[in-house]
Amino acid sequence: FRWSDGTQAEIIFKIDDVGAFDGILRLTFGTLGDQTIELSLNGRPLYSEVLSTGGITVEITDIRPALKTGQKRLDIDLPDARQPDNGDIRRLAMSFQELTLF
Repeated sequence: FRWSDGTQAEIIFKIDDVGAFDGILRLTFGTLGDQTIELSLNGRPLYSEVLSTGGITVEITDIRPALKTGQKRLDIDLPDARQPDNGDIRRLAMSFQELTLF
């Protein structure tokens, strides 16, 4: 997995065959304390929630209108990112583990 290192992150991916997907996006990650997370796909807001510490899976349905062939950008806004208490100077919010599109 990979930690975010600030209040914003993005994941860029490409879709070759839109017909292969039902329009469901699943993200699995952990958080550093309670975190606000806001997700947008190509500028279209998908999800906004305050999530608690621990391993989290978010499943977003009905994203088919945003699925078109080509490059996609998933924007992740994490306004509650902060420094951990272990001396690490980075501002961390979530540890990204998996993205599944089906």
